[in-house]
Amino acid sequence: MSDPIMRPPSLLGSETEEMTRKQTEIFLRLYMIEELHKDIDMKENEIPFTYKVMEARIGQHPTAKITTCCKLAVASICDTPAKAVMWAYTLCRIAEYEELPVVTLTKLANHFPHGFPTEESYKKVWDAQKNPESPLGNLLDTPIVWNPEAWKPVDDVTTDE
Repeated sequence: MSDPIMRPPSLLGSETEEMTRKQTEIFLRLYMIEELHKDIDMKENEIPFTYKVMEARIGQHPTAKITTCCKLAVASICDTPAKAVMWAYTLCRIAEYEELPVVTLTKLANHFPHGFPTEESYKKVWDAQKNPESPLGNLLDTPIVWNPEAWKPVDDVTTDE
């Protein structure tokens, strides 16, 4: 294996804002579905693009498993692929931090009890993961970043100052 790399920041510890009414309704509906252990049957054309982005990135992580309801809830608040990538990475970090077999909406809510990151928080985290030495300019676009064994043992960087 090559030399360890610095761990990019996640959205954990970000400044948050309250969920909107629509976000709350989506979250609660998906929470009820998840708690009842019901499957969600989605046709390909019904799957949000941001969900597909998250799926692809989470799939690069060797062990992280995230429930469909959790990914759908997060995809519903992502209006850009960049946010979907930051969330995918954050969900993987929750899986590692908690040593969970699966990240659920309950675990997501435990880490974000007061709402979701502000636009400024997203910008701080995105800018902090920029790296001119990375082939695409972003650490989160580098496949090795999704392998926890490649990281140097450092604490997570938060956006709080």
